[in-house]
Amino acid sequence: MPLTVEVVELLAAFEALREEWNAAAAANVDPNIFLTWDWLATWWRYFGAPNPNAELHVVTVRDEEGLVAAAPLFRKQWGYGPLRAPVLHQISYDAGDYGGMLLVRRTEEAVDAMVDHIAEVVRH
Repeated sequence: MPLTVEVVELLAAFEALREEWNAAAAANVDPNIFLTWDWLATWWRYFGAPNPNAELHVVTVRDEEGLVAAAPLFRKQWGYGPLRAPVLHQISYDAGDYGGMLLVRRTEEAVDAMVDHIAEVVRH
């Protein structure tokens, strides 16, 4: 049962995840209101989307049963010229209890898949 990693970059695709995302947030190993779809979508609307340098980069990990894990991230470029590099930030306030990722099941495999994806992104 392999895991697949997908990246959601369009707002419409993130909006389509609402029901599944909230079900996963309720089943999360560490339930957190700041990982609900409603919180994240609201934060993105007011703080992320207005920034022309910010792009959605919501990472989902799935198996044949559905959503296994998800990381609510956005991508920015930092630096100038040849010193530019991609940086991934969490969607939400960047401190304390406001962040994290959804982990529903197969947590070790899901974290490995997520870390592999993030490492690939920041290499380019």
